[in-house]
Amino acid sequence: MTRLEDELRATFAARTAELPALEDVADRAIHRATRARRRHAVVIGFVVVVTVALVGIGVMQVPLHVIQGPVMADASASMQVSTMLGVRLDLRVGNELWTSDGRRLALSGVGAVTYVYRVPAGWVYGGTAGILRMVLSDGAPIDLHATVDTAVVSMDGERIAWSSGTPGGEVLSVGQLTGTGVDTVAQTKVAASAQPVAIVGTSVVVGKESAAGKSAGYDVWSPPDVFVPTWPLKLASVYGDAGDGSVIGLTDATDQTTDARAIDPGQRAKVPVPDGELSGVDPGRAPTESCLTRYSLAGFAGYDKKTESDCGLALTPGTARGSTSPDGRWLVTTAAKGLMFVNLTDPSPQPATRLCQTDGRAAPAWEDSSTVLVATGGGLVRCGLDGTRQVIPVAGLPATNWDVVPALGT
Repeated sequence: MTRLEDELRATFAARTAELPALEDVADRAIHRATRARRRHAVVIGFVVVVTVALVGIGVMQVPLHVIQGPVMADASASMQVSTMLGVRLDLRVGNELWTSDGRRLALSGVGAVTYVYRVPAGWVYGGTAGILRMVLSDGAPIDLHATVDTAVVSMDGERIAWSSGTPGGEVLSVGQLTGTGVDTVAQTKVAASAQPVAIVGTSVVVGKESAAGKSAGYDVWSPPDVFVPTWPLKLASVYGDAGDGSVIGLTDATDQTTDARAIDPGQRAKVPVPDGELSGVDPGRAPTESCLTRYSLAGFAGYDKKTESDCGLALTPGTARGSTSPDGRWLVTTAAKGLMFVNLTDPSPQPATRLCQTDGRAAPAWEDSSTVLVATGGGLVRCGLDGTRQVIPVAGLPATNWDVVPALGT
């Protein structure tokens, strides 16, 4: 072997020893995936940086009032809602309506507002100007183009009855409350001054006053018939619909004695006893106080339809104000020492009564079938059938000229 051949062999052996080891397929795949993830991370980071920069530039260009506006509006709404928190009825405060959901709606166009009713379509109200108007549920006002002396609304909030005109040319009207106003259903003329005092079923209870300003009798108008008054209802004042097709009210002691023959001889009159229940007394003994009386108006033919008379409840005709509960079980009325609840469905000879002590003589309004709200000199008070009494603070409420708005059919 020559020297040249030996050098060539040594050179080839050295190069073969320096060749790198081959990678398998798995190693190559792992390396490629790692490089791809790094590239994606770089791209995503770049996109995020660019987006943040663009948004920041856009916000800087928006006027300050555009950002602050919605925040301030939400804060204002929250403040209004907090003033009526937990109250399920609306309040009339002067000529403004404070709704239970926090809105303040103007009650304009009727002079000083004297009454408001919450109905399914919104609110119907009137005042010293003798005009009837509405505010719809969305707050839009409606002029009903009706001149009224007084108005009453049915318990379901669907119908309204009112009187208008002058003595000798007065007109009684009844209409349907809708989302666009009032659709007049029937009208009738009356020779003497008369006003609707309650709607019971499809009938309207009508009352008149004497020259001294006291009740001179009550009658029933059954639209669309012509009203021919005979004033047969022997009531001194009327609460309204008893919820069972009858009207409930008070008779004074003299009327009750005169009409004793109209009462079932087996029925005992009742007087309150210290435990708040009602106990029986001899029906032959002349009562010393007013009596709670109910007349059925189904097939009405006169005062012989008297169905119930509870006496000795310390209620004064002409001043007692109240209404029946939505379920028809209870009557709430103002009494000498506050509010009195009278059970109208208890079949026992001693139906239950409850007393909630309050000041003032404002008409209570049912919040539900077990609680009422009433305006008092000390503020808004909630009274319950379970004997609870709660003063509810309402921010900004004035000392006078406010009342609770009855909710009918809602």
